[in-house]
Amino acid sequence: MVERVYLIRHAEAEGNIYRRVHGTYDSLLTENGILQVEALRERMKGESVGRVFSSDLMRAVKTAGAVRTRSKIIEIPAFREMYMGAYEDSTWGELLRRDRGIAGRYAADMDYRIEGGESMRDVYNRVSPSLGGITKGGAEAVAIVSHSFALRAVMCALWGKPAEGINDSPMVGNASVSLFVRDGGGYRDEYINDVGHLKGLENFKAGCPEEYGIENPQLWFRSAENAADIEAATLYWENTWFLVNGRSSGFDRLAAESEIRRILRGDKDSVRFAMLEDMEIGILIMDSKNLYEDDCGHISLFAVKEGFRGCGLSVQMVGEAISFYRNRGRSRLRLRVSAANERAIKFYKRNGFKEASLEYDSDGEQYIMKKSIGRG
Repeated sequence: MVERVYLIRHAEAEGNIYRRVHGTYDSLLTENGILQVEALRERMKGESVGRVFSSDLMRAVKTAGAVRTRSKIIEIPAFREMYMGAYEDSTWGELLRRDRGIAGRYAADMDYRIEGGESMRDVYNRVSPSLGGITKGGAEAVAIVSHSFALRAVMCALWGKPAEGINDSPMVGNASVSLFVRDGGGYRDEYINDVGHLKGLENFKAGCPEEYGIENPQLWFRSAENAADIEAATLYWENTWFLVNGRSSGFDRLAAESEIRRILRGDKDSVRFAMLEDMEIGILIMDSKNLYEDDCGHISLFAVKEGFRGCGLSVQMVGEAISFYRNRGRSRLRLRVSAANERAIKFYKRNGFKEASLEYDSDGEQYIMKKSIGRG
């Protein structure tokens, strides 16, 4: 039997910071996740690993590249994350809005599954056979790179427990390392969830103003539906104009409202209000018919309501824009931001946008910023 089994969770990925339901959805690593992979590479440099097995999802395969081995990474679909059926790529905020008790249901019932998805027992039953084949091999040490729930099932199987033992398996962090060593005919854990190599690279966590008492804020999004929503969207645009320019003069309310209506005619879901529980906290206006470049999805307005700025919730709005345009075949995001708006520029850069060009118009200097969202 294999002497040592390293369990590694993939580095920080889109679902983690955008707070989206990414089970088998093939999401990308974040900018911070890429740095975590490099830290993991350094952490694993002195470990002798004969073979590396990975979920075939990109976030796991990219992470697996950090483990030094002479063999090619072996991709195993059985090590994928739990499939979440109809809710794949939904926001966690939307899922929790529909069922606040969902976490408890999964914990209490190994056979519970949401519409079209998998249960914890399903995950255990597909993981266990592949794990058995790996541990019976001749290599001294192997590494398995997988996902949160899938790794809980792996740990459970290594301990020799049935699926009901999954609740005894702890959650592990992104880019964490756990080690199981052979002990007689089975395995025992040497350590679990080692993240000491990630100093300064911990996952980003959104906050919320204290007065609302929401510890783990998760956004959901709704589309504009009526004249009142168009009026609200126009007001967001006017407030953003004032915030950037320090004045209301020069803002054409009728032209802004007409532009919003034009965008909505192009795609009924292009005006999206960001919702925190029952509170509206921001807006995305996405001009899907704006084809400056065919592969770019244009964001016309990205605004957060005063009182919710600086909390980190805006990151989840980036995730919504990515989902909107990725589903429409775009491989990049594009937006304009005033060169004077240093706070916004810093935010966009931190989230993978790069300054593509500088333009001049009646509104002053405007940066065109772009972000790659392609999965090719």
